[in-house]
Amino acid sequence: GRRSIHRICQKIGDELAAKTAIRNLLSVRVLTTSHPEDEWKHIIPLHIPSDKIHSERPYPPQVRTNLLLKSINGKLSIKQISHLLNCDENELMGDFKLLYDTGWITFAPEHEALFLRNRNEN
Repeated sequence: GRRSIHRICQKIGDELAAKTAIRNLLSVRVLTTSHPEDEWKHIIPLHIPSDKIHSERPYPPQVRTNLLLKSINGKLSIKQISHLLNCDENELMGDFKLLYDTGWITFAPEHEALFLRNRNEN
């Protein structure tokens, strides 16, 4: 998952065949040009409204977490929100975890697995 095209061509030994295979895999989206560790930064968190919660949920304890919650509008990605708040995405991961665990935010099904996978790695 971290080899350059140049390194792949060297390993295969046939540059044209390697590049053709890479192009085909990119076209069917088996491969991506982004780093896997960066993919989670592009998911969009969704605010869970109060009427969708069946129990009491605690308020986030930190000012930054409250600001983060207020900036979640279902349109901005984690990367865009971190830019808006002038914070590093990795610094905000703890806040996203807290908001997720306490029922304040969720993610679209295709993004939730990516968030949970990254959450467990950090």
